[in-house]
Amino acid sequence: MRLIAWNIRGGARAGIPKVVSALDPDVLVLTDCRPAHYARIAQSLRLVGLEWATGTNEGNYTGILVASKTDLEPGPTHSTILPGRWCHITLPQLDTSILAIYGPLRRAGTPRLVSSFWAELREVGDQLASSNALIVGA
Repeated sequence: MRLIAWNIRGGARAGIPKVVSALDPDVLVLTDCRPAHYARIAQSLRLVGLEWATGTNEGNYTGILVASKTDLEPGPTHSTILPGRWCHITLPQLDTSILAIYGPLRRAGTPRLVSSFWAELREVGDQLASSNALIVGA
């Protein structure tokens, strides 16, 4: 399986699908994807063979877009600390689970949840350790 993880810094650049097509991944994890660009990018990825897409596209926050050549399903975990900061999917045809993360940053005026998020992720990582699983992201 060829997997690419890429922080697309919002996703406004028009060349993303061209680069993805040239690299020909089986699974693609895009982090820092702004909701304003999410649908356009997902549609353009379908045109280059990544027909299945999901992710976190919540409100004003940048999130995650995961695309795959094979069908994907929601994974069994989710963050209770910062829900838009991880997307767990399973790839049934590959018997593999991917936990895509977009690590939180500290922001002025917001609760300090960074340590709690990473502790929660560590617990889930321990749960996934006995299966075919990858944790990827930025």
